[in-house]
Amino acid sequence: MGLVGEQIPKPLLKLNGKSMIHRWFDYFKKHSINEFYINTFHLAEMVEEEIGDGSKYGVKVHWYRQPGKMGTASILKEFKLDEQDEPFVVVFGDSLTTLDLQPILDHHKEKGADVTLLGRKHHEPWRKGVITIDGDQRITHMVEKPDLKELAPNQYCVSSIAIINPDMIKHVDSDQEWLGMEFYPKLLERKCHLTFKERPKNDNAGDENNTENFYKLDAYLREKEGSPNVEVAMIDRDGT
Repeated sequence: MGLVGEQIPKPLLKLNGKSMIHRWFDYFKKHSINEFYINTFHLAEMVEEEIGDGSKYGVKVHWYRQPGKMGTASILKEFKLDEQDEPFVVVFGDSLTTLDLQPILDHHKEKGADVTLLGRKHHEPWRKGVITIDGDQRITHMVEKPDLKELAPNQYCVSSIAIINPDMIKHVDSDQEWLGMEFYPKLLERKCHLTFKERPKNDNAGDENNTENFYKLDAYLREKEGSPNVEVAMIDRDGT
Protein backbone atom coordinates (compact mmCIF):
# COMPACT_ATOMS: atom_id res chain seq x y z
CA MET A 1 0.00 0.00 0.00
CA GLY A 2 3.03 2.29 -0.14
CA LEU A 3 3.06 5.43 2.01
CA VAL A 4 -0.59 5.07 2.99
CA GLY A 5 -0.06 1.59 4.40
CA GLU A 6 3.02 2.77 6.29
CA GLN A 7 1.04 5.42 8.17
CA ILE A 8 -2.34 3.72 8.60
CA PRO A 9 -2.81 -0.03 9.17
CA LYS A 10 -4.80 -1.56 6.34
CA PRO A 11 -7.75 -2.68 8.52
CA LEU A 12 -8.35 0.98 9.41
CA LEU A 13 -8.25 2.32 5.85
CA LYS A 14 -11.69 3.57 4.92
CA LEU A 15 -13.56 2.20 1.95
CA ASN A 16 -16.45 4.45 1.00
CA GLY A 17 -16.31 6.06 4.44
CA LYS A 18 -16.10 2.92 6.58
CA SER A 19 -12.98 1.08 7.71
CA MET A 20 -12.31 -2.47 6.59
CA ILE A 21 -12.45 -3.86 10.10
CA HIS A 22 -15.75 -2.06 10.77
CA ARG A 23 -17.13 -3.70 7.62
CA TRP A 24 -16.04 -7.12 8.90
CA PHE A 25 -17.80 -6.51 12.23
CA ASP A 26 -21.02 -5.55 10.41
CA TYR A 27 -20.73 -8.57 8.10
CA PHE A 28 -20.28 -11.11 10.88
CA LYS A 29 -22.96 -9.59 13.11
CA LYS A 30 -25.43 -10.26 10.29
CA HIS A 31 -24.47 -13.91 10.70
CA SER A 32 -24.81 -13.81 14.51
CA ILE A 33 -21.04 -13.90 15.08
CA ASN A 34 -20.08 -11.34 17.72
CA GLU A 35 -16.78 -12.55 19.18
CA PHE A 36 -13.47 -11.84 17.45
CA TYR A 37 -9.85 -12.85 17.93
CA ILE A 38 -7.58 -10.28 16.27
CA ASN A 39 -3.80 -10.29 15.99
CA THR A 40 -1.81 -7.10 15.46
CA PHE A 41 1.75 -6.30 14.45
CA HIS A 42 2.21 -3.32 12.11
CA LEU A 43 1.00 -0.14 13.88
CA ALA A 44 -0.57 -2.37 16.53
CA GLU A 45 -1.29 0.43 19.00
CA MET A 46 -3.33 2.33 16.42
CA VAL A 47 -5.59 -0.63 15.69
CA GLU A 48 -6.03 -1.61 19.33
CA GLU A 49 -6.78 1.95 20.43
CA GLU A 50 -9.40 2.41 17.69
CA ILE A 51 -11.21 -0.87 18.35
CA GLY A 52 -10.68 -1.31 22.10
CA ASP A 53 -12.76 -4.15 23.51
CA GLY A 54 -15.13 -3.87 20.54
CA SER A 55 -18.09 -2.66 22.60
CA LYS A 56 -18.63 0.49 20.52
CA TYR A 57 -19.10 -1.81 17.51
CA GLY A 58 -21.39 -4.18 19.39
CA VAL A 59 -18.83 -7.02 19.47
CA LYS A 60 -16.31 -8.62 21.84
CA VAL A 61 -12.64 -8.52 20.83
CA HIS A 62 -9.69 -10.57 22.11
CA TRP A 63 -6.23 -9.27 21.14
CA TYR A 64 -2.88 -10.87 20.49
CA ARG A 65 0.03 -8.60 19.64
CA GLN A 66 2.77 -10.46 17.78
CA PRO A 67 6.22 -10.09 19.35
CA GLY A 68 7.70 -10.39 15.86
CA LYS A 69 6.86 -11.77 12.46
CA MET A 70 4.85 -14.99 12.79
CA GLY A 71 3.15 -17.45 10.49
CA THR A 72 -0.60 -17.09 10.00
CA ALA A 73 -1.27 -20.61 11.28
CA SER A 74 0.94 -20.11 14.33
CA ILE A 75 -1.10 -17.10 15.43
CA LEU A 76 -4.22 -19.26 15.73
CA LYS A 77 -2.45 -21.35 18.36
CA GLU A 78 -1.74 -18.27 20.47
CA PHE A 79 -5.48 -17.64 20.81
CA LYS A 80 -6.01 -21.15 22.23
CA LEU A 81 -8.77 -21.70 19.70
CA ASP A 82 -8.39 -25.44 20.22
CA GLU A 83 -10.40 -24.92 23.42
CA GLN A 84 -13.46 -23.76 21.45
CA ASP A 85 -16.47 -26.03 20.86
CA GLU A 86 -17.46 -24.82 17.39
CA PRO A 87 -15.65 -24.25 14.07
CA PHE A 88 -14.22 -20.76 13.66
CA VAL A 89 -13.95 -18.54 10.60
CA VAL A 90 -10.57 -17.16 9.51
CA VAL A 91 -10.37 -13.97 7.44
CA PHE A 92 -7.64 -11.44 6.72
CA GLY A 93 -7.99 -7.77 7.63
CA ASP A 94 -7.23 -6.55 4.11
CA SER A 95 -9.95 -8.59 2.40
CA LEU A 96 -13.71 -8.31 2.06
CA THR A 97 -16.61 -10.47 0.97
CA THR A 98 -20.34 -10.14 0.25
CA LEU A 99 -21.20 -13.85 0.33
CA ASP A 100 -23.83 -15.43 2.55
CA LEU A 101 -21.84 -17.29 5.19
CA GLN A 102 -24.58 -19.70 6.29
CA PRO A 103 -24.44 -21.99 3.22
CA ILE A 104 -20.66 -22.23 3.74
CA LEU A 105 -21.13 -23.28 7.37
CA ASP A 106 -23.80 -25.77 6.28
CA HIS A 107 -21.45 -27.18 3.62
CA HIS A 108 -18.71 -27.59 6.22
CA LYS A 109 -21.03 -29.54 8.51
CA GLU A 110 -22.64 -31.65 5.78
CA LYS A 111 -19.27 -32.73 4.41
CA GLY A 112 -17.96 -33.58 7.87
CA ALA A 113 -14.92 -31.46 7.03
CA ASP A 114 -12.01 -30.48 9.23
CA VAL A 115 -11.35 -27.40 7.10
CA THR A 116 -13.42 -25.69 4.41
CA LEU A 117 -11.65 -23.38 1.97
CA LEU A 118 -13.39 -20.96 -0.37
CA GLY A 119 -12.25 -19.92 -3.79
CA ARG A 120 -12.94 -19.85 -7.50
CA LYS A 121 -11.20 -20.35 -10.82
CA HIS A 122 -8.52 -17.76 -11.51
CA HIS A 123 -6.92 -16.71 -14.78
CA GLU A 124 -3.51 -16.35 -13.09
CA PRO A 125 -3.41 -19.32 -10.70
CA TRP A 126 0.34 -18.99 -10.07
CA ARG A 127 -0.50 -15.94 -7.93
CA LYS A 128 -2.75 -17.98 -5.63
CA GLY A 129 -2.99 -21.25 -3.74
CA VAL A 130 -3.86 -23.81 -6.43
CA ILE A 131 -5.91 -26.85 -5.46
CA THR A 132 -7.06 -30.14 -6.95
CA ILE A 133 -10.50 -31.41 -5.93
CA ASP A 134 -12.35 -34.67 -6.47
CA GLY A 135 -15.99 -35.17 -7.45
CA ASP A 136 -17.14 -34.72 -3.86
CA GLN A 137 -15.39 -31.32 -3.55
CA ARG A 138 -12.72 -32.81 -1.32
CA ILE A 139 -9.31 -31.18 -1.72
CA THR A 140 -6.70 -33.76 -2.68
CA HIS A 141 -3.70 -31.52 -3.40
CA MET A 142 -2.63 -27.92 -2.79
CA VAL A 143 0.32 -25.78 -3.85
CA GLU A 144 0.67 -22.18 -2.66
CA LYS A 145 1.67 -19.77 -5.46
CA PRO A 146 3.31 -22.39 -7.69
CA ASP A 147 6.41 -21.18 -9.47
CA LEU A 148 5.10 -22.35 -12.83
CA LYS A 149 3.82 -19.68 -15.23
CA GLU A 150 3.13 -22.35 -17.80
CA LEU A 151 0.46 -23.63 -15.42
CA ALA A 152 -2.88 -23.79 -17.22
CA PRO A 153 -5.16 -20.78 -16.49
CA ASN A 154 -8.58 -21.01 -14.84
CA GLN A 155 -7.62 -23.53 -12.19
CA TYR A 156 -9.33 -23.52 -8.82
CA CYS A 157 -7.59 -21.26 -6.33
CA VAL A 158 -8.38 -20.62 -2.69
CA SER A 159 -9.21 -17.23 -1.21
CA SER A 160 -8.43 -15.86 2.24
CA ILE A 161 -11.58 -17.18 3.94
CA ALA A 162 -11.55 -20.51 5.78
CA ILE A 163 -13.63 -22.45 8.29
CA ILE A 164 -11.52 -24.54 10.64
CA ASN A 165 -12.39 -27.05 13.36
CA PRO A 166 -10.73 -26.30 16.71
CA ASP A 167 -8.98 -29.68 16.95
CA MET A 168 -6.94 -28.83 13.83
CA ILE A 169 -4.87 -26.38 15.89
CA LYS A 170 -2.96 -29.32 17.40
CA HIS A 171 -1.29 -29.73 13.98
CA VAL A 172 0.48 -26.34 14.22
CA ASP A 173 4.10 -27.27 14.93
CA SER A 174 6.04 -23.97 14.99
CA ASP A 175 5.73 -20.20 15.34
CA GLN A 176 6.62 -19.69 11.67
CA GLU A 177 3.91 -21.81 10.08
CA TRP A 178 1.77 -20.29 7.33
CA LEU A 179 -1.75 -21.40 6.45
CA GLY A 180 -1.39 -21.77 2.69
CA MET A 181 2.26 -22.68 2.37
CA GLU A 182 2.58 -25.22 5.19
CA PHE A 183 -0.49 -25.79 7.35
CA TYR A 184 -3.11 -26.83 4.79
CA PRO A 185 -0.73 -29.04 2.75
CA LYS A 186 0.40 -30.69 5.99
CA LEU A 187 -3.21 -31.41 6.97
CA LEU A 188 -3.67 -33.15 3.62
CA GLU A 189 -0.57 -35.26 4.28
CA ARG A 190 -2.02 -36.21 7.66
CA LYS A 191 -5.26 -37.36 6.00
CA CYS A 192 -7.43 -34.58 7.40
CA HIS A 193 -10.59 -33.73 5.49
CA LEU A 194 -10.28 -30.45 3.58
CA THR A 195 -13.24 -29.51 1.44
CA PHE A 196 -13.79 -26.76 -1.12
CA LYS A 197 -16.72 -24.42 -1.65
CA GLU A 198 -16.79 -22.22 -4.74
CA ARG A 199 -17.40 -18.53 -4.16
CA PRO A 200 -20.49 -17.33 -6.03
CA LYS A 201 -19.92 -15.17 -9.10
CA ASN A 202 -21.82 -12.27 -7.55
CA ASP A 203 -19.35 -12.07 -4.65
CA ASN A 204 -17.52 -9.16 -6.23
CA ALA A 205 -15.65 -7.78 -3.23
CA GLY A 206 -11.95 -8.43 -2.95
CA ASP A 207 -8.87 -7.25 -1.11
CA GLU A 208 -6.92 -4.04 -0.64
CA ASN A 209 -3.41 -5.51 -0.48
CA ASN A 210 -2.04 -2.94 -2.93
CA THR A 211 -2.93 0.61 -3.92
CA GLU A 212 -4.55 -0.37 -7.21
CA ASN A 213 -6.85 -2.90 -5.52
CA PHE A 214 -7.71 -0.41 -2.79
CA TYR A 215 -9.02 2.17 -5.28
CA LYS A 216 -10.85 -0.49 -7.30
CA LEU A 217 -12.58 -1.77 -4.17
CA ASP A 218 -13.42 1.74 -3.02
CA ALA A 219 -14.93 2.55 -6.43
CA TYR A 220 -16.94 -0.68 -6.39
CA LEU A 221 -18.38 0.11 -2.95
CA ARG A 222 -19.18 3.70 -3.91
CA GLU A 223 -21.11 2.45 -6.91
CA LYS A 224 -22.89 -0.23 -4.87
CA GLU A 225 -23.64 1.81 -1.75
CA GLY A 226 -23.57 5.39 -2.97
CA SER A 227 -20.91 7.87 -1.85
CA PRO A 228 -21.03 9.10 1.77
CA ASN A 229 -21.89 12.73 2.36
CA VAL A 230 -18.50 13.91 3.63
CA GLU A 231 -16.19 16.83 2.99
CA VAL A 232 -12.82 15.90 1.50
CA ALA A 233 -9.51 17.79 1.76
CA MET A 234 -6.88 16.88 -0.84
CA ILE A 235 -3.29 17.22 0.39
CA ASP A 236 -0.27 16.60 -1.79
CA ARG A 237 3.12 15.33 -0.63
CA ASP A 238 4.51 18.72 0.38
CA GLY A 239 1.48 19.34 2.59
CA THR A 240 -0.31 22.00 0.50
